[in-house]
Amino acid sequence: MRIAARASRPVILADIQDNPGAGGTSDTVGLLRALIAHRAKGAVIGMIVDPEAAERAAALGEGALLDCGVGAKVGYAGETPVEAEWRIVRVGSGRFTGTGPMYGGAKFQIGPMALVTDEASGVSAVLASKRIQANDKEMFRHVGIEPAEVPILGLKSTVHFRADFQPIAEAVLCVQSPGAHVSDPTELPYRSLRPGIRLRPLGPVHK
Repeated sequence: MRIAARASRPVILADIQDNPGAGGTSDTVGLLRALIAHRAKGAVIGMIVDPEAAERAAALGEGALLDCGVGAKVGYAGETPVEAEWRIVRVGSGRFTGTGPMYGGAKFQIGPMALVTDEASGVSAVLASKRIQANDKEMFRHVGIEPAEVPILGLKSTVHFRADFQPIAEAVLCVQSPGAHVSDPTELPYRSLRPGIRLRPLGPVHK
């Protein structure tokens, strides 16, 4: 958080292990809980794939309090939804056109979306109804967030976000929060690996 305090541009936290493009659920809440715990006011994380919460936000409307928790619907690693005073700031149809290097011109239809903000910490989450890797700024603009104007931006992506988001970033930090896409090969539960194999470049050797 100290980097963000002195930064003039967004600090990007890449939630690399919960990348839906690599099999992640895009609904783990480790990074979201950490942002709330540190009261990272103005921080935004997306996309949290939670169809029930997104649809409920659309039904309640902007300005209302969301009457359910956010994220962790799959419950990876025993996680539970984040309960908070979630104010519904903006709702969207999920229909928009991508503008970034990867998705430029692509027509998205990902179901109801919503921007919700925890009133106590000032941390916001972008909710989506379908899994989509956060690698195009329009995913945030669709619900009223200009990515270049937030202090901290959490992205559910491993690498592909860099094309559209790295040019606006003060720094990019990869976060090893729980997720199905295990990024450190030394943590994989190998059963048939022969001794002498190096588990990662310049890393330990399997015995």
